[in-house]
Amino acid sequence: CTLLGIRKGLVAVTKTDMVDEDWLALVLDDIHEYLQDTFLAEAPVIPVSSVTGVGLPELLTSLDVLAAEVEEKGDHGVFRLPVDRVFTMKGFGTVVTGTIISGHIAVGEEIEVLPSGLRARIRTIQVHNEGVEKASAGQRTAINLQGVERAAVERGEVMARPGTVVPSRRLDVALTYLKSNDKALKNRSLLRFHVGTRETIGRIILLDREELRPGEMVYGQLLFEEPVVVMATDHFVVRSYSPITTVGGGTVLDSLPRKHKRMQAAVMEECRLLDRGADAERVSVITARAGYEGIGLARLIMRTGLGEKHLRKIVE
Repeated sequence: CTLLGIRKGLVAVTKTDMVDEDWLALVLDDIHEYLQDTFLAEAPVIPVSSVTGVGLPELLTSLDVLAAEVEEKGDHGVFRLPVDRVFTMKGFGTVVTGTIISGHIAVGEEIEVLPSGLRARIRTIQVHNEGVEKASAGQRTAINLQGVERAAVERGEVMARPGTVVPSRRLDVALTYLKSNDKALKNRSLLRFHVGTRETIGRIILLDREELRPGEMVYGQLLFEEPVVVMATDHFVVRSYSPITTVGGGTVLDSLPRKHKRMQAAVMEECRLLDRGADAERVSVITARAGYEGIGLARLIMRTGLGEKHLRKIVE
């Protein structure tokens, strides 16, 4: 949760009707100790039982309070839906489901399935089993695609408007290597990269060192065997190639970078600005990287994660 940028939450201790008060007290102590160095250190811990109803009113109240405190996620306006299920429905054809992570989409629009490049038109949309004309970020959504075979779309692909996002085999990233790891991560190690609903095998290039020790953060490049569909500021998780355990994660700094030379101060400064600089500084880095070829607005949105209106002001 920390690696994915989650900052608020609560703990529900379930099935409390099955234990006595002393056992429950021990469990609560264990939970507080386990969470003391996490973002949940001060979070409410609520014992509940779905059998007796104990704690459920307190749980609902706490959820309302937390929901009011959570800052709304910034939306750059680019529609993206990572596919998690594909099936055929009699009388409708191919249906794709997922959670919209940004932007919005409406019935009748054309979408592109990436990285395959397949294009299709949206026949109908459902949100929580109800037909709607439009769906937006955060909503669990089912989309009926017109004239598309079930086998043409796979879990892990991303639906977007044509031309707004392009697949990439190389990313600039800020990577945090968990302090719970028992050995260093060497340059060019293989990792399992998880973003959206896709797992892709990638190789990490450490830009300023030969190995990454547990608990450290580094700027690096991830090189992939298969293209990934991401935008700047997306969060990701990485797991070791073998054995498969979570070893770290971070954020995407640039979704279409060129190959960098290692041990270069200028490259490290660019990555630092992309990670921690003001929005105008990030835009400056990306436009400078584009060189004399220049860069269009759609690519600038993809490589900065900033919205169109805000970007136009910065560019002006």
